[in-house]
Amino acid sequence: MATTSSDEANQMMPVLEEESVTDVQHGLEEVKSITDQENEGHTGEQENEDENEDIVDENEDSVDENDDSEDENDDSEDEETEGEREVKKKEDQDPDTDLEIEEEKSEFDSDMRGIYMCACKHLGVVPCSYFLRHLNDKELKLRHHGLGKLGAKAIALPMQSNTSTLILDLHDNWLEAEGGDAIASMLLENCYISDVDLSDNRLGSRGIESVCSMLMQNTVIQNINLSGNEISDHDAKIMADAINENNRIRHLNLSHNEFSEKAGSIIGPAVSENETIDNLNLSWNHFRRTSAIKLCEGISENMGLRKVNLSMNGFDDDVAFAISDIIKKHHTLLILDVSYNRISDPGALVIGKALEVNDVLKTFKIGHNKFGVEGAKAILQGISSANSIVEELDLSCVEVDKEFLNMTKELVKIRPVKVIHGPILSKFIIKKRMRSEDDALYFDVPKETVNPSNILDLVYNYCIKNNVEVHEFLEGKCDEKKKVEIPVFLSCLKSAGLLLTEDQTKLLNILLEECTDQTSIDVSIFLD
Repeated sequence: MATTSSDEANQMMPVLEEESVTDVQHGLEEVKSITDQENEGHTGEQENEDENEDIVDENEDSVDENDDSEDENDDSEDEETEGEREVKKKEDQDPDTDLEIEEEKSEFDSDMRGIYMCACKHLGVVPCSYFLRHLNDKELKLRHHGLGKLGAKAIALPMQSNTSTLILDLHDNWLEAEGGDAIASMLLENCYISDVDLSDNRLGSRGIESVCSMLMQNTVIQNINLSGNEISDHDAKIMADAINENNRIRHLNLSHNEFSEKAGSIIGPAVSENETIDNLNLSWNHFRRTSAIKLCEGISENMGLRKVNLSMNGFDDDVAFAISDIIKKHHTLLILDVSYNRISDPGALVIGKALEVNDVLKTFKIGHNKFGVEGAKAILQGISSANSIVEELDLSCVEVDKEFLNMTKELVKIRPVKVIHGPILSKFIIKKRMRSEDDALYFDVPKETVNPSNILDLVYNYCIKNNVEVHEFLEGKCDEKKKVEIPVFLSCLKSAGLLLTEDQTKLLNILLEECTDQTSIDVSIFLD
């Protein structure tokens, strides 16, 4: 085939379709003509037979009654046969048979594949075999296929008329601006795709402008992922316009972009007006100070939101006050994520107070922030109120203490709550070095009073007095009778922070061996 321009390629398919339709029409006319001729032949033969029958002697018409009854039966059988033929004929003429539908679908698939192959040839790109195989899938996943801008242009042509695909995933295909333009134009024509993933495609300002212009007119798309596309403050205005104009999108993902000091003041008011959006992801941006506060104000006024992700934005305690307003004012928000936002203890205390009056939030994520034990306890206290229905609290990497753990146990007794937290401070051991063996005391009692019968009691009292939490290290190492091997016990003492000299350890080992006739000792005193 000779090289064809893009305009000629676009005109090729309509011309081919017209020719195929004409051929089908001619074929139908030929079949009809042959059928008419056959019917005329049958009519002539029937007339000749009738003339011959008139010549037959009239006496032959008188036959036995039995013969007449047989003829009647034969006639009834003939009538039934004719009826079956009529039904079969109607079924054959029915235009809605499964066979014809499959043929039409097959022809339609072939047309789209032909358009795609023609586009690939003109654009000089290698056809994507996966796309050809899954062209009519309900969910078309083209993730990491390296389509590039030319590949995007090629698939855009057949996708304009695709009526099967509802979910289109083009994540990480390096579409850039030109590819974004092509996909946006296609989505203006396609009225079936409702879920689009264009994340990590480096669309930039020009590509995002095309996508936003499309969103202002498209009434089908409900979920769109624009994460990782280098969208900045420069693009905030057109993005805000798209949010204002579109009343169909429910899930909007703008994470991993470059919104910063100005974007929040522009996007915040737009978010406040669009109550169709119920899932908003603005994580991994650079909202700061006034920009972040304005964004939070917009979110607090939108009662359509159910899930909001503001993690990884570098907020501080000033923005924590705005977050507390979201928690206090919002009556529909179920999931809120403000992790990784430099919130310290003062901000955590304010958020904790807000949680006390919230009665709708179910999942709250505020881990990986700067606040410590006091902030963690304030937030836990907030979800422990009678109003709260929080089911999951994520305080990942936030230090807690024993009091926090006890508060958690009390809360779980009231209602099921999943609490995720960071390290427990009690397990950060303050090393306690016992006095040297040369001293007169051993475990704080005179050496001469120490013997195998009281050694375990002396060790226990010494650990209690000096806050050495041995039981935390013994748990899981004992058998069902709460016995543990002597070397394991000595190792637990060391792990708990009790430092003994080599001579002190040898003496303790001897005393422990003498207090039992086995290799293990009873440590129930430490566990009970």
